[in-house]
Amino acid sequence: VLEGFDFASRDIGSFSDPYLFVRCGNREFSERDNYQLDEPNPKFYKLFEFTGEFPGAPTIEIEAYDFDDLFGDDLIGKTSIDLDDRFFNGDWQAIEEKPIEYRQIYHDSTSLSQGVITCWLEIEPSNKQSKQQKVWDISPEPVKDYQIRLSVMDTKNVPCEDFEGVSDVFIRCYVDDDDKKDTDTHFRCSSGAASFNYRIMFDVKSPRQNPLLLVLQAWDFDLFKSNDYICEWTLDLEEVFKN
Repeated sequence: VLEGFDFASRDIGSFSDPYLFVRCGNREFSERDNYQLDEPNPKFYKLFEFTGEFPGAPTIEIEAYDFDDLFGDDLIGKTSIDLDDRFFNGDWQAIEEKPIEYRQIYHDSTSLSQGVITCWLEIEPSNKQSKQQKVWDISPEPVKDYQIRLSVMDTKNVPCEDFEGVSDVFIRCYVDDDDKKDTDTHFRCSSGAASFNYRIMFDVKSPRQNPLLLVLQAWDFDLFKSNDYICEWTLDLEEVFKN
C-alpha cells in the first residue's frame, strides 16, 4: 500500500488522523501505532504478505481508520480485493509488472467515495525460490536537508505606486509563509529598475508534504501606512529537487 488521497475527515474542525488496518482471512495487520496526525493525503509505503490456497482464497480487506484516543477510532473507508478473481484472470496474470491501482474507499453510510488508496498486488507461488522473486523497494525517499541560496539582483518595469511617480521597492521572498525574508529597499525608484544585489538563504527539507514553491513579491515600502503590494512570481522547485 503506497499512499492515500483526499481522505474524508472524521474529526470536527481538522483532518483525520489516518492509519491502515489490513486483513486477509485470519491474518491481520494494524498500523494504529503509526497514525498520521491531521493528514488527508497520508503516505504509507507498507508491505503486507499473506498465504492462501486457490481456489477459495480469502478476500483482502484494506480499511482506513481515523485515530481517536478519547472517543474511539472511526472508519474512514474501506476497499476489498478478490484474490480468486485476480488469480484466475489470464489477462492479469500475463502482466509481468503489476500496475499500481487507484482504489476508491467507501463507508457504509454513503455511496460517495471517502478517498483513494494506491496499491499494487502480486501473487507468487509459495515454493518459488526467493532469488527468483523481484524485490521492490517501496520505502519512501529519505528526507534530506537543503539550503536554497537566492540572489536578488535587480528589477525591470516595476510600476510606480506613489503619487510622485516613484516607488520605494523591496522584494519579499519565501518558501513557507512563516519564514518570509525581505531585501533592502530601493527608495524613490522612478524607472522601474530597482537594484539590490541582495542574498537570501532558506533552509528546507525535501521531499515534503507541501509543494516546494519559491515566491518572490515586489512591494512598495510606506513608512506611515501599510506597504503596497505590486506583483509576484512563483517558481516551482519540485523538478529542481527531483533532478
